[in-house]
Amino acid sequence: MRSLTTLARRFAVLCSLGLWIGGTTLYTGFVIRIGHRLIPGGTFGRVTRDVTGVIQVIGLVTLSVLLVNLLADWRASRRLIRWGTAGSWAVCALTLGAQFALRWTLLGLMDSPVRDRFESAHETYEMMTAIQWGAAMFHGGCVLAAWRGADTATRDRTG
Repeated sequence: MRSLTTLARRFAVLCSLGLWIGGTTLYTGFVIRIGHRLIPGGTFGRVTRDVTGVIQVIGLVTLSVLLVNLLADWRASRRLIRWGTAGSWAVCALTLGAQFALRWTLLGLMDSPVRDRFESAHETYEMMTAIQWGAAMFHGGCVLAAWRGADTATRDRTG
């Protein structure tokens, strides 16, 4: 039963991290560029407003799943992997919190005739997204290393 629980937890980690970071990658790498080209005049910003809200909620769910996994693997992981996983999780959580705060700022400035404040907040939002993406990718690598270590230790104990 324990191996089934571990398998389900790992599956949840892969699915949620894949959805969150994969969705962010697809959206920022392709959809935004294509959308601005096809829907000129700033109208596409309304699509971005709605999609980023969904991505942020997915991020909250993913961080919860990742935290459960982090705690489940904590004692079995090597110290370097443990702290890499915890540190990258914290960076993801902090940047997601910043994105939520910036989102409300951006929504308030969206129709403002003064674009400088909007552009500055938007650049900060983009920077938080880039940092978050890198931390999440690093986190994924740490998780895989932790799982490999745990599987090797289990195999060594059971023969």
